Amino acid sequence: MAKVLAVVGSPRPGGNSDLLTGSFLTGARERGVESVEIIYLNQLNLRPCQGCDGCATDGICIIADDMQEIYRQVQTASGVLLASPIYFEGLSAQAKIFIDRFQCWWQAKYRLHKPFIPADGQRPAFLITVGAREDKECFESIKAVTRTFFLIINYRLTGSLYFGGFDRRGSVKEEQWALQKAYRAGQSFAREMIVGGGS
Repeated sequence: MAKVLAVVGSPRPGGNSDLLTGSFLTGARERGVESVEIIYLNQLNLRPCQGCDGCATDGICIIADDMQEIYRQVQTASGVLLASPIYFEGLSAQAKIFIDRFQCWWQAKYRLHKPFIPADGQRPAFLITVGAREDKECFESIKAVTRTFFLIINYRLTGSLYFGGFDRRGSVKEEQWALQKAYRAGQSFAREMIVGGGS
């Protein structure tokens, strides 16, 4: 069963990242995705990576918080969407904590040679970011970070969208072209998942 896991890094429910995620997932459902699951990082108990190397022997993070369930969800998903606002030309703190806590998967893949997801037939991933700036300069650095993250966990970044000029909460609702763009991206992502035969 094709399943999209959407990870929302915005602290604002009903904000622009949340609305764009909803449009993306609607498009994915209409193209055959049977299951979607949304994680709102700000609602969870997540600690930053402590750099303690407690995961060095088995690739398992020793911090007992809500990331333990997120690892399971990422491992069982067919595709992942990461959505985040842009703060100071970077991902939100919530999204960055999420990414950094996969240091244990880096250990599993590169030091222990036992990745949690097989490298062959990498699963698709997508990035949506939204911010106040019209130019895309800040978006390029975020895309590079995200591409590296997905490579490490054996997903592949197949597409990304940046929506600039949106600062006020929910203002994306006033621009139907933006919601439609996210919707169409979700449709394309669903096709990629199904054709690629995600897990």
